[in-house]
Amino acid sequence: MLVYAHASPVAVTPPVDPLAILARAANRAESQATRELLLRLSPHVLGVLGTLLGRGDPDIDDIAQESMVAIVRALGTFRFESSVVHFARCVTIRQAHIALRHRRAQRRSSAATTLRDDLDETVEREGPSPLGAMMAAERMQALRDMVAELPEEQAETLTLRVLLGCSIEEIADLTSTPVNTVRSRLRAAKSALRDRIAQDDRLTDREGDS
Repeated sequence: MLVYAHASPVAVTPPVDPLAILARAANRAESQATRELLLRLSPHVLGVLGTLLGRGDPDIDDIAQESMVAIVRALGTFRFESSVVHFARCVTIRQAHIALRHRRAQRRSSAATTLRDDLDETVEREGPSPLGAMMAAERMQALRDMVAELPEEQAETLTLRVLLGCSIEEIADLTSTPVNTVRSRLRAAKSALRDRIAQDDRLTDREGDS
């Protein structure tokens, strides 16, 4: 009679985040670890800002520096329930939205005049016109402005979901928010954007009033 021994369950060890040790040391104000951590996070920070602001944005380096400072300052609140990269992206998104809101407030009074001048100059040129590319840039800027106008929690959630591809569960972990609340914020953000897109001439085929 053959007796088969039952295999003991094998404990599955979660993968170790290679940046976690550096992040803990940086949180203890160890300068070498802080420099190494920020060096490794830099491509991720710039990637997020390139998506949100546009890679040619003249302020992207300054906002990246502000994001790095914010990441180090926020390490004390990080519970290491997600990867350090996800945490850094979340902090960077917040800094980018702060910058967009500040920029929108400064630009609001002159935006219409600037756009009219750019259009007049573009349509007067001979040969192939870059009007299409310029209008595409205007549409992207309009979308960024609209996201920046959303409540902070909605803007952050929408950015994590749509631009960074995070799952609902990942967003819940990153923002310490219940899953149902994340879903509610996404629905509210998408509904608000749909309404604003329908009313913005830069994002529709309607012609402006002559």
